[in-house]
Amino acid sequence: MTWILAADDAPAKLAIRLPADATLWIGDYQTKQSGSNREFNTPPLAAGKTFVYNLKATWNEDGKPVTAERKVEVRAGQTASVDFTKAVAATGKSRAFLFTYRATVNGLQPGQTARIWLPVPPSNEDQDASIASTKFPAGVDGQVAKEPKYGNQSCMSKPKRITRALFPSK
Repeated sequence: MTWILAADDAPAKLAIRLPADATLWIGDYQTKQSGSNREFNTPPLAAGKTFVYNLKATWNEDGKPVTAERKVEVRAGQTASVDFTKAVAATGKSRAFLFTYRATVNGLQPGQTARIWLPVPPSNEDQDASIASTKFPAGVDGQVAKEPKYGNQSCMSKPKRITRALFPSK
């Protein structure tokens, strides 16, 4: 196989700790190394991108077969460590995001109303989404509601044109 490399492309290293007698698969490939500490180099990876490898290890513990799987993220030139000897937390991986939406509406005539709609993500088995706060400017009628036809939640507002008083300077 021939690799065409960019200047910053480089392999990543996988450092894996597991029971010494375990069988290890990286993707569909059964590895041939043995021992409790194993290292593997990936093919050259594109710089700045994240790649995911699926690992599976099998071994016997107290006379019973054990199978454990992990997903490991790697980047060019870096080392990713995986420890099959430690249990993975039942809650799995967690991330939190805070999105702030702001809008400017131009061109409204006095007394005219604009309808602004922002989708709100649903909570489901894959994510827990909630609204941290809703703050509407003075003079804006806003609410969070479910759309009746499909049940999508959205934040709707109806701002009216606000005119500013101009004061002459002396």
